[in-house]
Amino acid sequence: MIDKVSYQDWLNVFLKIHQIPVVRKVWGLVVIVTIYSFLVDWFETANLNTTYILRASSTLYGSLIMGLLLVFRTNSAYDRWWEGRKLWGQLVNEVRILSLNLVSFIDMDLKLRHEFFHLFNGFALALKEHLREGINLKEIPGFEDRLDSPVNTPLYFIDCIRDKIYTLENKAIFRDGQSIIFDNHLSALTNILGSCERIRNTPIAPSYRALLRHGIALNLLGLPWYLSPSFHIWSLPIVIVSSYFMLGIELVAEDVEQPFTRSGDSLPLDDICKVINSSLTQTLKI
Repeated sequence: MIDKVSYQDWLNVFLKIHQIPVVRKVWGLVVIVTIYSFLVDWFETANLNTTYILRASSTLYGSLIMGLLLVFRTNSAYDRWWEGRKLWGQLVNEVRILSLNLVSFIDMDLKLRHEFFHLFNGFALALKEHLREGINLKEIPGFEDRLDSPVNTPLYFIDCIRDKIYTLENKAIFRDGQSIIFDNHLSALTNILGSCERIRNTPIAPSYRALLRHGIALNLLGLPWYLSPSFHIWSLPIVIVSSYFMLGIELVAEDVEQPFTRSGDSLPLDDICKVINSSLTQTLKI
């Protein structure tokens, strides 16, 4: 079964290539580079002396600078993506623990269970949209009648959860020291919010991105001149493959470095919110 699944995954990479997000973005650029390469080959065959261009290109492609830049770019972008995934995984765990502790410490009626369900679920939904285009409180299920208009909607939910827990503590529903457990988890939610905002608001330095794109452009412009004297028309497949990977790596990194958007390579935040919703339904017994 494992071998069949692995084989099918590899086969789908080629059979469903049109569904890969980066392919939809990169194919137009690859066509442009291919046409440019064809024109270079046609121009070179007209007895153009390309000796000096060939020497310059050999020096350029003999360096490792381009490769190091691409590796660093990819690693930096993936680190941001993976950190975002860990933060949302932590969010799932924190919500589960909070709801389980509430059920263990408090004899809650159905109304109180629903209130905490809407608060925890609302925080996840608000955080997801807050990291995208933003969201109004009235768009959250269970809060359609609220008149508040918080600037930071996820932080508003953390305040509401804390107020609700403090209200229960003042009614002596908790035992001594139990509310401290909830404070630690609410602090964790606040840290998750702040860390996600840091990732969203701190993109890769513009100068570094510009330098990398200059390098890619110069390499792709020089590649046909370097290959055409030796391979002629057969230099086209080499140019196509090279441009596909060089441009594809940059475009993938551009998507991955912002993991909270709606692009095809971003984190599946909608699915994670559904997991949180189903977990709350189970733990709070709604």
